[in-house]
Amino acid sequence: MKKYIHLLSIVSLSVILLAVGFFIHEIVYAENFTQEEQAYIASKNTVKILVDPDWYPYEEIDEKGNYRGIAADLIALIENRTGLEFELVHTKTWDESLELSKKGKADAISMLNETPERRKWLIFTKPYYTDPNVFITRDEHEYISDLNRFIDETMVLPKGTSIEERLRIDYPRLKILLVDSEAKAIEMVDEKKADMTLRSLTMAAYVINKDGYFNLKISGEIPKYENRLRIGITNDDEMLQGILNKAIDSISQQELQSVINSHISLEYDKGFNYRLFSITFALFSIVLFIGLYWLKKIRSLNKALNERQAELIYLNEKVIESERLYKSILDASPNAIVMLDMKYNIILASNASIDVLGYSGDSLIGENILQFFAEDEHLEIEKNIDRVFQEENIGTTNYRGRKNDNATIYEVNSRAIKDENGNSINLVSIIRDVTQKATLEEALEAREKQYKELAKELELKNISLSERVSIDNLTGIKNRYYFDERIKEEVDLAKRQKASFSLLLFDLDHFKLVNDNFGHDVGDKVLKRVTDAVSKIIRSYDIFARWGGEEFVVLMPNAIEAEAVPAAEKIRKTVEDIIHPDIEKITISIGIAIWEPDDDVDQIFVKADKALYTAKNQGRNRVIVYKKS
Repeated sequence: MKKYIHLLSIVSLSVILLAVGFFIHEIVYAENFTQEEQAYIASKNTVKILVDPDWYPYEEIDEKGNYRGIAADLIALIENRTGLEFELVHTKTWDESLELSKKGKADAISMLNETPERRKWLIFTKPYYTDPNVFITRDEHEYISDLNRFIDETMVLPKGTSIEERLRIDYPRLKILLVDSEAKAIEMVDEKKADMTLRSLTMAAYVINKDGYFNLKISGEIPKYENRLRIGITNDDEMLQGILNKAIDSISQQELQSVINSHISLEYDKGFNYRLFSITFALFSIVLFIGLYWLKKIRSLNKALNERQAELIYLNEKVIESERLYKSILDASPNAIVMLDMKYNIILASNASIDVLGYSGDSLIGENILQFFAEDEHLEIEKNIDRVFQEENIGTTNYRGRKNDNATIYEVNSRAIKDENGNSINLVSIIRDVTQKATLEEALEAREKQYKELAKELELKNISLSERVSIDNLTGIKNRYYFDERIKEEVDLAKRQKASFSLLLFDLDHFKLVNDNFGHDVGDKVLKRVTDAVSKIIRSYDIFARWGGEEFVVLMPNAIEAEAVPAAEKIRKTVEDIIHPDIEKITISIGIAIWEPDDDVDQIFVKADKALYTAKNQGRNRVIVYKKS
C-alpha cells in the first residue's frame, strides 16, 4: 500500500510540473519586452477595451454579459503573452463602441479595419486576423468580376463598417442600403430586397450555414478588399501599441487556426483544459493498470468480449433495418431506381423501373441498361457512365428512350458506389420519364425566344423614339427637354451621395446682330460650328444641351469650382478661336453655379443666370462664378 501511495505522489508531482510547464511558455514572452515596456505593464492596472457586441463568430457580448468569439480568444492569448489585463467596456451596438472610442472612453477597440477616417482618432496594431470580403447574392445572380457593371443594383451593408467607407470612395455612384446587422444584410439579399452584400468570408460561411440560406452563393470578390483586422488604440498610446504588436507576433498559425476552428468548425466548453485532463487521466490510468493488472485482466477481457458480441448483435439489427429501409424507399419511389455493375448490367431495380423503362418481362435483374435507350445515345451514355465510375460529378443528363418509338425523354442522375478501399464497384441511377416536361420546356423556350425578339424590336424602337425626342434638330446636341429631366436626376444623386456638380450657362455675344446683318442661315451655321467645337473639348460624361436660341448649358457631374472654372475658360477660348468664313469672330459669356445641398433645380439655374448677367455687364467674353452677395 505504501508503494501505491508513493507512486501516486510521484504522479501528482508530475502533473503539477506539467501544469506549470503549460504556463511557462506564456511567461517567457516577457523577455521580449524592454525595461520601459515592462515598467508600463507593471504600472498599467487594466486596459479598457471596446468590442462589437453583435458580430459573432468574430466577437459578441452574450446574454450573460460574457465576451466570446474569435477576437475574445485572441485577446485572451495576448493577455497571457503580455501580463496585461483587459477590462470589457459594455456597449449595446457597434456604433456606440465607435462613438465611445472617439471620446477616449477606453484604451482600445478590439477588432476593426484601418481606414483614413479611423486614423483620425486611433492608431493601429499589426493585423492579427485576415479574412477576404466576398459578394453574396442569390443563386441566380451572375458572377461579379467588375462591380462597375452592377452600380444600378442595390448593395446592402451593416451600418458603421469600413467597407461602406471604402465603397463610397471607390464607387460613388453605387446604390448602398444600410441595416443594423450582418444577419439582416444577408436576410435582405435572400428575400430579394437587395441584390447583393459584401461581407467577410468567415461571416458569410457562418451566417449562411447557421440560418440555412441555401438560395445564396458567393459571387466573387473585390481585389485588395480583404479584412485586415487590428486592435485600435486611443490617445496615441504608442507604448501600448508596441507591446500588443509583440504579442501579436507571438501568436502562431496553429494557435490562430485552433481559435477559428473552435467557433466555426467545432463547439466545446473552453473552460475545460482537455489536454491537461488527458495527460492526467493517462498517468493515473497507468498507475491503476500496474496495480490492478493481474486482478482485472480476465474480467476486462470477458467484458470486452461481451461488449463486442452486443455490438455485433446491434450492427446486425441495423443492417436488417437498413435493408428494410432501402427496400421501402425503392418500392415507394415512382421513378426507376437501378444499380449497375461495371458492365452496365442491372443488379437491383425498384418496382417502378419496369413501367418507367417499358420492360415487358417480370424482372430487370441481369438486363443491360443500354437496351432501354435509343441506339444513337449509347456512346454518350457509356462515356458518361465511365465518368461517374471515375468519381466525376456529371450532374443531371437527358437521353432519348426506346419506349414509344424513341419518343420518350429520360432524366438520369447517377452516383458511384465504392468498396472499403475507396474503389468504384457499382453505379446507382435514378431515371425519370420527363417527356411531357421536356415538350413543355421546348414550347416555352420557343415562346420565350419569340418574346425576346419582340422585346428587342420594341426596345430599339423606343431608343430611336427617345433619341428623336431628346435631340436638338439644328445642332445635333441634347435639347432642353432632355436636359430638364437629366438635371433633376443629378440633383437627386448629389443629395443622396453628398456630392456636388457644376452648371455652366452661356450664350453668344451680340448674336442678334449676326441674324439681322447676315441672315438666319448664317446664324444657324455659326451655332452649329460653336456646338461642334464645344462637344469635342468637354468631358465624355458632361451633358451639353441647347437651352434655347443662342443659349446653351453644360452640366459637369462631380465637378467643384476648381474644376469648372478651367473647363469654362477652355470653352470660352475655343469658341473665340473658331474661324467663321461669313463673319468675324464670335465670343461667348459664361455664368457658373456650383450646386449646394439646399439648392433645387430652379435655384441652381437662377444662380447660373445671375452669373451670366454679371459677365455680360462686365464687358462680355468672360467667365463669372456666382457668389453670394
